[in-house]
Amino acid sequence: MHAPALSDADVREMTNGPILRTVGLRKTFGGVAAVDGVDFALAEGELRCIIGPNGAGKSTFFKMLTGQLRPSEGRILFRGQDISRQQRFRISQLGVAIKTQVPSVYDDLPVKENVRLSAARKQRPAGVRETVHHVLTRLNLSNHADRLVGELAHGQRQWVELAMLLAADPTLILLDEPTAGLTRNEVERLAQLLREMRGKQSVIVVEHDMAFVQMIGGTVTVFHEGRILVEDTMANIRRNTQVRNVYLGKR
Repeated sequence: MHAPALSDADVREMTNGPILRTVGLRKTFGGVAAVDGVDFALAEGELRCIIGPNGAGKSTFFKMLTGQLRPSEGRILFRGQDISRQQRFRISQLGVAIKTQVPSVYDDLPVKENVRLSAARKQRPAGVRETVHHVLTRLNLSNHADRLVGELAHGQRQWVELAMLLAADPTLILLDEPTAGLTRNEVERLAQLLREMRGKQSVIVVEHDMAFVQMIGGTVTVFHEGRILVEDTMANIRRNTQVRNVYLGKR
């Protein structure tokens, strides 16, 4: 089926509107809709959390944003450009970066080399060293700079991947379950880091840890059965009977 036509208002919004927008986004597997007509918008510099029970469509939605899956219907607009059917590497080149639950790092290389390789993809050699130093300091990884990543604990490897992501200076950051394997202290550090990024970088976080989502603040989007159920503050969502019933398995 064809993607929905864009109105004049849509075209204006593509030029001056949000950094990311989906229009009627849909993905089916064997006739079953994993994502079913999602209209979503993220402002420049916004930090947004996406929550929802297992099977709600969150991961499929993320995979379409990064080109891992192509939509069955609908559009994905990134800074006005339709990326719905772009190759994964092209979407990455445009500045969309994702951190998955399983760290994607080079275990046989030192921490600083992992970060250096990431920074070198977009920067000239003269600026790479400064970027590596800044990112390692910012994420409290300086003491581990010369250690092989494969020797680190799972939580530390998560921080290395995050450092690599920040070193590449992406325009839009997608974080899939970023608290997995982190200690409570590390979770609090991550929440503080994300709060500091608000207004400077656009970030979408998919997360199950409600306490972490509460720490971050801002708007939360709730997915259910492939659709957006509600968008509100976490405080209001906690009081929402409809959301509570979804998590408890009630209709």
